[in-house]
Amino acid sequence: MTLPRVSHVSIPTAADILGVHPVTLRRWIRLGKIPVLQLPGKQPRISRATIERLLENKSLTNVDIPAHHRIH
Repeated sequence: MTLPRVSHVSIPTAADILGVHPVTLRRWIRLGKIPVLQLPGKQPRISRATIERLLENKSLTNVDIPAHHRIH
């Protein structure tokens, strides 16, 4: 999946792009490894810049992000 051309995406969308389960992504958020945008009454959103950084650095864990999950 390519990264949508929006500034922030939902947790399920971000998890799909990163090739991890949404529960894993929520755990990383809870541990403070990933910043989120939290608006009152809305689901948390992850910025495009954060996703790009994770795809480039694979910096959160030893989980390999599949090569086909690249930004085009």
